Amino acid sequence: MHRLLSLSLVAVIALSSAYGQTPSPATIFGTNGCADINILPGQTSFLKSHALQPDGKLLLAGWGGDGFPYVACMARIDTACGALDPTFGQNGVLVHHFEQRTICSSMALQADGKIVGAGLIAASNAGSGQFPGVWRYNADGSVDSTFNGTGYNNAGFSAGSAAGKVQNVFIDADGRILAAIIGYSQIGVFRYTATGVLDTSYSADGRAEMPVGYTPFHEDLGAVMDPDGSVTIAALVGTSAFDPTFMALARFLPDGDPDPAFGTNGLALHPTISTSTLGSPDGSKDWSMVRRPGSGFLVGYGAHNGDTRPSIAAFNEDGSIDPTYGTNGIVQVTGSNPVGSGLWMDDDGSVLLFYRLSNITNGPGAILRLTPDGQPEAGFGTNGVLQSPFANRSFANGFRLGGGDLVAYGANNNNGNGSVVRFSLDVEANALPVISYDFPDLVVSGGGSVQWFLDGTPISGATASTHTPTQNGTYTVEMNSFGCVNTSPPFQFLSMGIGEPGTGSIAIVNTLVDEHMVIENNGGPVRFIVMDTSGRELQRGMLGTGRTRIPMASCGTGLHLVRVGDSVHRFVVER
Repeated sequence: MHRLLSLSLVAVIALSSAYGQTPSPATIFGTNGCADINILPGQTSFLKSHALQPDGKLLLAGWGGDGFPYVACMARIDTACGALDPTFGQNGVLVHHFEQRTICSSMALQADGKIVGAGLIAASNAGSGQFPGVWRYNADGSVDSTFNGTGYNNAGFSAGSAAGKVQNVFIDADGRILAAIIGYSQIGVFRYTATGVLDTSYSADGRAEMPVGYTPFHEDLGAVMDPDGSVTIAALVGTSAFDPTFMALARFLPDGDPDPAFGTNGLALHPTISTSTLGSPDGSKDWSMVRRPGSGFLVGYGAHNGDTRPSIAAFNEDGSIDPTYGTNGIVQVTGSNPVGSGLWMDDDGSVLLFYRLSNITNGPGAILRLTPDGQPEAGFGTNGVLQSPFANRSFANGFRLGGGDLVAYGANNNNGNGSVVRFSLDVEANALPVISYDFPDLVVSGGGSVQWFLDGTPISGATASTHTPTQNGTYTVEMNSFGCVNTSPPFQFLSMGIGEPGTGSIAIVNTLVDEHMVIENNGGPVRFIVMDTSGRELQRGMLGTGRTRIPMASCGTGLHLVRVGDSVHRFVVER
């Protein structure tokens, strides 16, 4: 069913952007909304963590390599258009390692612009000698040698095996660095001073350690830091290497002591969230953890052999499971072998889960949005899931920009590049410019500063969103929007000698009968042509005296033109 509206009756209604609405790719970002970052040419890189600078530039961090040595990888891009920042590293990317191997799992940004990276540092390619590493770069990506005198610190656990890996790094209100670490038989938090040495005012020697019997020493740990410097950890643990693994939460007070109000002496064990739920550990994927507004935590986990489905578990402030969330405290993603566990908490208590729809080698990324009680957000995507249109670009993590847009990042599984996708709630503002014809003007969509071109040459003074063409040719527009310069597809203008719209003896009757437009002609017989705004002819015929019914079923929606003699009338077809 079509409805015919006079152009004068058409109103544009701006709908408010709500986080629960479905966003679309921001086409000014990268290529149609996706920016691939070639960090390690010919090799694979995984983006795992991010930090948003005050100037709007985005730092991304991870690790890469198709074999030993593995290296830390970083990139800095513009969040508006996805362009690399050439002032950072080498043309916007940084590839670096300390000693023989460096894996970067997390990053944080200092107030002075210096960049803290954290993960694992090893002196050899062997499996042993893998120590938790924290290091620092200057704002331009160069190593900050004032940090511990070498640029890095890889002090290990003081008890049991010293080996470990930092999974989350934070900077507290006093500029000190806190690292959440998983080892072989313990989990813990190390605190460093701004100079990169262990802070001995924290848990006696700078290392707060919690023995847990056994950990698989993979990436199965997530953590959050509160404003007072307390740190809460969720990790995969077990009583021994031969027993089932399960989830445990630990909480450390601002001085590094276990929180006696949390679990039992700071440790909350959850054997019911066990191997049957978690599956066997798969070290290539991370856990994540976020604070719930008010109190409590959400933990994202999954991506394990045997059961790759991501899950989210909800916990109260004391470390106990919250049975009111999801189903008995747990939400498990459905689908065929999805993987991933990156979480982002919206201000209203709804959470976003960034993951990959299929197995660990291919498949597009997806975002699940859950309401504060753990139910799929009905208005977001399909049943709460937004599938990325970019095949083989997986999502490991993501976040929401201040204006409401979403940024998701991970890897391009076709070529090993890092991959970033931006989804916008304001599609028009973040869309590529497109030229259309609204007699007698050419009109460009989008917002920003404009320059019109005719056959590749700038038109002097043509800097408005509309332009009245005075000659035939190919028109384009270069638009600078949010600092991104984009060029519209070419628009071929061929004048047909049409004059100003005239009332004359022709009138469009604003009713439709059986998919027909009705035109009333009070004069003699005259020819008519129906066109779209590009000038493409849709149909032609002859108007007799009186009313003529013109079939409209083949016309699409939107603005159309009907030329009668030397007059042009505009009308809108709306379904």
